Amino acid sequence: MKRLLLFLLVITVTTSSPVADAGPAPATPSDVIRLLGATRMEAAAATLERVPADDPDRGFAEALLQFHYGDYDAAKAALPAGRTPMKDLAWLPVRIEAARLVTADYLERREQNFIYRFSPGVDAILVDYAIEALEGQRAAMARVLGVAPERPIVVEFYSNVLDFVTASGLPPEWVKTTNTVAICKWDRMLVLSPMNMARGYPWKDTLAHEYVHLVLSRASANHAPIWFQEGSAKVMESWWRKGPKPGAFALDPWSETSLAKALEKNSLITFDAMHPSMAALPSAEDASLAFAEVATAIDFLLRELGEEGYRRIVEQTALHGDVMRAVDEVMGLAGGGFEKRWTRWLAKQPLQQRTNVLRLKETLEVNAAGKADSEDEELDDVLLAHREMQDLSRIGDMLRQRGHLRAALIEYQRAAASEPYHSPKLANKQARALAGLGEVAFAQDVLQESVSLYPEFTPTVTLLSQLALDAGDVRTAELEAWRAIGLNPFDPAPHIVLASIYDAAGRTDELQREKTVLSVLKTYGGW
Repeated sequence: MKRLLLFLLVITVTTSSPVADAGPAPATPSDVIRLLGATRMEAAAATLERVPADDPDRGFAEALLQFHYGDYDAAKAALPAGRTPMKDLAWLPVRIEAARLVTADYLERREQNFIYRFSPGVDAILVDYAIEALEGQRAAMARVLGVAPERPIVVEFYSNVLDFVTASGLPPEWVKTTNTVAICKWDRMLVLSPMNMARGYPWKDTLAHEYVHLVLSRASANHAPIWFQEGSAKVMESWWRKGPKPGAFALDPWSETSLAKALEKNSLITFDAMHPSMAALPSAEDASLAFAEVATAIDFLLRELGEEGYRRIVEQTALHGDVMRAVDEVMGLAGGGFEKRWTRWLAKQPLQQRTNVLRLKETLEVNAAGKADSEDEELDDVLLAHREMQDLSRIGDMLRQRGHLRAALIEYQRAAASEPYHSPKLANKQARALAGLGEVAFAQDVLQESVSLYPEFTPTVTLLSQLALDAGDVRTAELEAWRAIGLNPFDPAPHIVLASIYDAAGRTDELQREKTVLSVLKTYGGW
């Protein structure tokens, strides 16, 4: 009995006098940095709170976190004065200062789940049109990956290539060689203004593309390799406008031709060769081919497994860090070999080698998108490469300018027949002559064929919207005008189309937006 009482007494003393709760264990700056490397932003912020205030390297971890947040002043203030940066963070003070200098005079606008920054002037118009793409993409990726960052994501539009290179830290030769116009880095989106390309570029899809990178990095704990990242972003970049069932992925004609040729010649770029970045590939052609390859690889996975299977691959990758192992597990493959299996599948696809499509060169140039060619008198790469086609086209231009539309049309038709390659500029010239003759439906058919071959040739899309409005097809006119703005928002023509539509329909808010945009373009764009 005494032994029992003694035992109970021991239990009572032990349970009634617990050791004082010491709270969570202290953390180190390296813990915070590792979490940021895995894009675990919320966990990194919580872990920073557990780093002792007297830790001499705490400031580096805080500076890195603030840099990821896009608060460059706070990042600079957090850097420990007089201390050598921690291992692997020697770059941080340089990048913080570069970001501060580039964005010093930028304006900032918070809209829903994003913070937009841009230089004063014409880039201010980008925000109103970016909202639709990014909010739509946020919803699409939340459905696919279950990731929807609570903290607003910073999107910075850089007005020129120098600022883009300075802020991003990308080697200038990468940007120039592959025409890299946007990256997702440090949990932010860094984007070159479409003003820097003559016809703009698909900048709204590009925003959506970079957002895929951001959420995929978070969902995979930043373990997804470059081929999986870029393939996913390419396939999903248009999902913001396609609703809950985006459908099968389709390559543009030139990319499809390039891929078919590489497959035939056994000259595909390996997934390993794409590391560390598509921007590091030796040419724009190689980069385009690589994008086509990895897009079809992800398309293959989605066709085989659906969105649920794709998500399981990402979740497994986050757990053990190996996407190929995750693919094998989810697909039920034994012994790996996904890249070979994808190649075999690709070889069975009905890829077309089109003999009438050339790759149109794109060069980066300040204010290039602000140059007008309202009558399609300039030449494209196809016309420039073929002298007879070019000469006949110029004769047609002279006749059209003098009002001899049927004679002009004959010369344009002769030009088109002189070479096998389709010229989108020549198609536009033909369409203008046809429209002038009252044959608007025929003109629209010519343009539709042209845009099917060169879907990103902005002048054709813009002309389609104008002709549709002239023909009284308001719905098509509005859709094509929005499509044109998604390529080159700095051309006033599609905004004029929209303003006309909204004015006639009494859509006052939308009309006011277009009037404001046109005013900005007139003031800063030189139109």
